[in-house]
Amino acid sequence: MADGISVVFEGLSAFRDAIDKMIVDAGVTARRIVTDGGHLIEAAAKARAPVQRGTLRRSIRVAEVTPIGAGAWLSRTGPTVIYGRRIELGFKGADSLGRVYHQAGRPYLAPGFDEVKGKLGALAEARWREALRS
Repeated sequence: MADGISVVFEGLSAFRDAIDKMIVDAGVTARRIVTDGGHLIEAAAKARAPVQRGTLRRSIRVAEVTPIGAGAWLSRTGPTVIYGRRIELGFKGADSLGRVYHQAGRPYLAPGFDEVKGKLGALAEARWREALRS
């Protein structure tokens, strides 16, 4: 009759801890990429705002960065003033007070995004490279 074979795995707990740390670190890096990307969009939109000083320009910001799934994050970047959308898209018609407008749009947010969207991939690549080194 043959002797039984025993296999002992050592360090399994340390391995699990290392994997858990990698998952947390990946989430931190993903959040940082989205936050930094939001700030790039913010800066480009502020530079394109129709008025270089004023409430609209000051209101453009990364309002929140929130998780939307495993390792996925969302940046809400844009103006916080209520009329920011009207400036971006324009407005034709009567407002709630009955005043009639024929205001053409003066886009600043969409062109700001378009200006930096090509840089977002390079930003992500640099942040992941940095995270994997540490």
